[in-house]
Amino acid sequence: MRIIRPYTLKFIKGFVSFPKIERNMIAYYSINGKITPAGQAALRLNDLSILRGYGIFDYFLVKAGKPVFIEDYLERFTRSAALLFLDIPQLTGSLEEAVEELIQVNGLHEASIRLVLTGGYADDGYTPLHPNLLIMAHPYPDINPLYYTDGIALMSYDYQREIPEVKSINYLTGIRLLGEMRRQAQGLLYHDRGLLRESARSNVFILTADGGVGHPCR
Repeated sequence: MRIIRPYTLKFIKGFVSFPKIERNMIAYYSINGKITPAGQAALRLNDLSILRGYGIFDYFLVKAGKPVFIEDYLERFTRSAALLFLDIPQLTGSLEEAVEELIQVNGLHEASIRLVLTGGYADDGYTPLHPNLLIMAHPYPDINPLYYTDGIALMSYDYQREIPEVKSINYLTGIRLLGEMRRQAQGLLYHDRGLLRESARSNVFILTADGGVGHPCR
């Protein structure tokens, strides 16, 4: 592994502003469509997310009281669920409406939302039966403004996630490397067989020799 040192992103200076974010107290979560006080939200110990690390999640921001790009995130969430053969519990309304309900009851203006679909309770400790759907609100992420203007150091690591099309809750490798990474960098960059795979909450752009900005898909 090696460390990729920061590069100054000169093209971004002058365009980035950092408004003060109000950090709301999170009072409620949603479990299978039921609004639940955060201090009382719980799962039974035989849930496969606990026993086997089997489940999926997604994460997105709330700005001005509205979830950002929610259609795209819900599409990825439902696709991940299908690939792991997990059925999203039946709700009284749509999943998007359940997200908006949680935003309203918490009075959120700037925040983040985490969706989790677990493997469900398993008496035999192995077979997925009835998945549990969790919708959790979190404070808006507090990111150092210097990361945008001065860049960060990344620790590269040769790794490809199992079933990469699925946004699973399995973060074994990233958490195992956390101590080593924090001693020398601010993030991880996974690569595999000469190809960049992923990093945390990021997109890949290419800076060309003539000063242009491109995307690998184009």
